[in-house]
Amino acid sequence: MEAAACPYIVRYYSSWLEDGRLHIQTELCDGSLRGRLKQRQDLLNPKFSEPEILEVLRHVASGLRVLHGLGFAHLDIKPDNILVSRCYKIGDLGLASAAMGTGCDDITEGDCRYLAKEVLQGDLSELPKADVFSLGLVLYELATNPTPLPSNGEEWQLLRHDAKVSILKLSASSQQLIQDMVHFRKELRPSCEELLQKVGVESVQALEEENRRCRAEALRNKQLADEYWQEMLQMKKQELLSSPQALDKPELRRSRTSH
Repeated sequence: MEAAACPYIVRYYSSWLEDGRLHIQTELCDGSLRGRLKQRQDLLNPKFSEPEILEVLRHVASGLRVLHGLGFAHLDIKPDNILVSRCYKIGDLGLASAAMGTGCDDITEGDCRYLAKEVLQGDLSELPKADVFSLGLVLYELATNPTPLPSNGEEWQLLRHDAKVSILKLSASSQQLIQDMVHFRKELRPSCEELLQKVGVESVQALEEENRRCRAEALRNKQLADEYWQEMLQMKKQELLSSPQALDKPELRRSRTSH
């Protein structure tokens, strides 16, 4: 599957049930964009710089372009679901839906701070553009940190009624880009392909080099995850062999004495 090979989407490796709980093994990441936002709140200037914001845009839009190309929308793009490794990666596909709104019981379960208004109103005709809206608000939040996004009220309404985005520290072109992403008319928002063209990812060579670095990091993280999994299996095995119940089971006693 193309999404599994995309360096901007967190990789899934395996899953299993243990003690009545579902465990999911994914690519190992260093944290989330939400964590980075919180870390910077204690700094003199907690706002993300324009190059940093454009890097988030480039990476997340690249991941969304693949997801949308496969016919799906994420529907819960927010800093909590953007994970950090050598590059930014989209995680938590729990609300992912077919791009035309099928396959999800309740699309409005996403975080209301980032949801486009048309989704809340039941308009599911162009869900990839709802992802673009959510990403636009993520970029806005990075540029205005530590001011939180509203979950309701007048400011929430303004952000969904074509209010002029004014971020003094950003260039006019970047402000306009975010403005276009959060346009109240979904058909006037750019696609992820158009976003990447606007931020200068026409250079195939540069993008391929970035992809190569991210894939190398993903491979390293998989190796670390596999090592951790093997250590956990060994610990579980030793725990079973050391338990009182093991003494009552001949097959476990034989395994124990063979070590």
